[in-house]
Amino acid sequence: MGQSTSSVKFDWLEKATRPSMSGRVQAALTINRGNLGFSSHIGGRQADPWVQANRELLSLFSRLHPPKSEGRFFQRWSMGNNEGRLQLVEWFKALLAKYQQHQIVIFDPYFEAAGLGLILLCATLKSDYIVFTSMPKIAKSGGEIPEESDSPFLGRINNLMASCEQNARLLSRIKFRVYALREGRLHDRYILVIGEDGLPVTGFHLSNSFQKAAENYPLLVTPIPSDALVLVEKYKSSLVKEAMSINVENNDLHPALQLIFDSTTPQTVLQRYEPLYFLDNIESGNVLSIWSGVFSLKGLCGEQLREGMVIENLLEGNSLKLPKEGLHNCLDKLIVTFEGFVTAWDVLGEILAHSSSAENEIYSLETNDKLIEFVKKFLERSFERIQENLDGNLAVMDLRFFRVNDS
Repeated sequence: MGQSTSSVKFDWLEKATRPSMSGRVQAALTINRGNLGFSSHIGGRQADPWVQANRELLSLFSRLHPPKSEGRFFQRWSMGNNEGRLQLVEWFKALLAKYQQHQIVIFDPYFEAAGLGLILLCATLKSDYIVFTSMPKIAKSGGEIPEESDSPFLGRINNLMASCEQNARLLSRIKFRVYALREGRLHDRYILVIGEDGLPVTGFHLSNSFQKAAENYPLLVTPIPSDALVLVEKYKSSLVKEAMSINVENNDLHPALQLIFDSTTPQTVLQRYEPLYFLDNIESGNVLSIWSGVFSLKGLCGEQLREGMVIENLLEGNSLKLPKEGLHNCLDKLIVTFEGFVTAWDVLGEILAHSSSAENEIYSLETNDKLIEFVKKFLERSFERIQENLDGNLAVMDLRFFRVNDS
């Protein structure tokens, strides 16, 4: 009597389920506004007033002074005693020391040099460390799109790889791998501890990344319950299995998942993630056609230019393969007037930055008086340029570093 039930439509749920789940879906979408459940009360003895007061006092005391858990809350390092980030390092160091000879797995979409430094500071020799992070967003034409959380570090992955290169000697002492997932596949931050038997021991969810931990916002570390932890570990294992099954000879420029660093594998040349977004420049095909002598590249840019360069064996993955003599071809034909130099330099400068084929030729540039004069004029104009978007982050270098001491 008095009960009122009704079933509603909810596309958000229904479109995410299978027909075989229709019974459960219908039950979940049924609203019962009349049945408040059943309750029972046994006994009729009236408790003394002090009994209820004592229970309420115990309840209040347990809420004000709860038993210590594995959860942590690290305040912004600029607040209080400025110890939020220090507390984080102390907690992470104690965690890794407690679980030696275990596999430590970190999910952090914006993992960078700070995270690597924290691992190097706290790592133990007999543990295995795996990091899953995200590649920057890639535009349809192949360019890199700045991410809000990445800004202003457009080269976050390259910064991480450079840090790995600088610390190669230290990393060689531990087992450390970094997997990069295509943007959009990784969102939350986790730390998992896996035992020698392959089963999860403990795990934590982090409210923000290591790079900005306890900087702009507090960091909340929440223990993952055991039943959910098993599911997270299965997710981790599926990612590793996927990475192991990917053909390393695959020419996909932006694979969904790839191993970008492994401390146990000797690397003569450390791979960098270079999206070569300058190939989207409308002048890139013109400059590259002169550099390479392949005139079919003239007028191309973006994906069409990439495809043409692959066909001509000028591009392999994200690495340029350009002839050494191309640099002087460009200097002779493109750098005639200053206006022509400005147009070509945006592309030519990127080529010099990305191509190892020109390294032996760069030293000869200092004898090219016209080029030096144009570069000097280009820098002067750049420094005199009025900066826009001053509300964002802007790094300024003292101009005295660029002045020549004539005395």
